[in-house]
Amino acid sequence: MLFITERSMYTLGGEQTYTHVYEMNDVPLDSDDYEEFYAEHGFPVNVEIYGQIDDNPDAALVLLAEENSIGWIEHENQLYDFTIDDINAVMMHYNGMLGIYMEHNETTELLVPVLEEGMVVVTWMDNIYDEWEEEDLNQ
Repeated sequence: MLFITERSMYTLGGEQTYTHVYEMNDVPLDSDDYEEFYAEHGFPVNVEIYGQIDDNPDAALVLLAEENSIGWIEHENQLYDFTIDDINAVMMHYNGMLGIYMEHNETTELLVPVLEEGMVVVTWMDNIYDEWEEEDLNQ
């Protein structure tokens, strides 16, 4: 089970707090004091990716991928296993924002996640911004 908590570190600028996700395999279910448990360990969390599936900018966000369907992260045209370290990097450097590769479904004409070996492919937001800049230059 994944948990999210706030941690702190000391840098030259002083104490910095950050969000940290980690896995706890042996969750004590018999704890009578949940407040104490959450204060010590953080809160359970599910990793989910939300986004738009049509071209209407006013459309509601929909669930695109859940934790068990996110398999890959693309970096420099290579696919790597998506890990907890990647989740923490996304939280620390991109405020929880992550790019997800999408394609048009010919039947519904909506966007659907690109699957590789049955798993969703995600990427860093820097890659998404770089692709947008390249598209603008090519127009």
